Amino acid sequence: MTHPMHRDRSLHELEREQWPAPSADDTRLIATALALRHRPIGELTVEACAC
Repeated sequence: MTHPMHRDRSLHELEREQWPAPSADDTRLIATALALRHRPIGELTVEACAC
C-alpha cells in the first residue's frame, strides 16, 4: 500500500498532536524543533534543521 505524500502539510498537521510552545527555559535546539513542526515538510532542509 502506498501512502500519499503530503509535502504541503506540517508534522503538526499530519500528526494532529498539540505540543507545548517552547518555554523560556528550553534550549535553542528544543525551540527550533518545535518551530520546525509547523513548517511544511516539503520545505524542510538540512540547513533549516541545523541548530
